[in-house]
Amino acid sequence: MQTHLAENEEEISYTMSLYPRLNHYLDIYQEFGLIGNKSLMGHSIHLSSNETAILKDLQAVAVYCPTSNMFLGVVFSH
Repeated sequence: MQTHLAENEEEISYTMSLYPRLNHYLDIYQEFGLIGNKSLMGHSIHLSSNETAILKDLQAVAVYCPTSNMFLGVVFSH
């Protein structure tokens, strides 16, 4: 499965308002059994360290496109 995750802070805030009993955005995907070794999570810009650890533990992959992220206003430095 491929989807977007934590693309921008407004999206995260709105999405979490729909699931107030959950702790973070990734919990929503976990709630529905959607995170595993075949999960590709696009952007994943604004992840907590806990969410990053969960992705690692479940062998899901955060994928991103630097050009797309540039248009989202995200700047990465080396």
